[in-house]
Amino acid sequence: MLPKAQPAIAALRERGLDATLLTGDVAQAAERIAALVGIKNVQAGLSPEAKRLALNRLRDDHGSAAMVGDGLNDGPVLAAADVGIAVGSATDLARETAALVLPADGLWMLPWIVDVARAVRRTILTNLMWTFG
Repeated sequence: MLPKAQPAIAALRERGLDATLLTGDVAQAAERIAALVGIKNVQAGLSPEAKRLALNRLRDDHGSAAMVGDGLNDGPVLAAADVGIAVGSATDLARETAALVLPADGLWMLPWIVDVARAVRRTILTNLMWTFG
């Protein structure tokens, strides 16, 4: 999964998006993984509730927040995110609480999903403008 994550994170950054790693893992392991994939912000040793609170703080600071997760303890955070995204190998709980489930090895799709969502938003706004204009 790591080889697929690095280009996806870089492509998201090119689109003006930032990534933060929220994990229950120990800080040393989390920082090593984050460095490998190009994530600068890391919050480690978090319980599911602490992840949800961290997501809320990120949302308060930056606006809408998406969450990508795969573990059992990611379920509550995926449900709380504006867009919860589970990866193909995710636990059943993560897949059930996420708004979107990527296929196995589907991290490369994240930038494409952002592009499609932005295009759909533009179309909706244009249609509303024509409707009310």
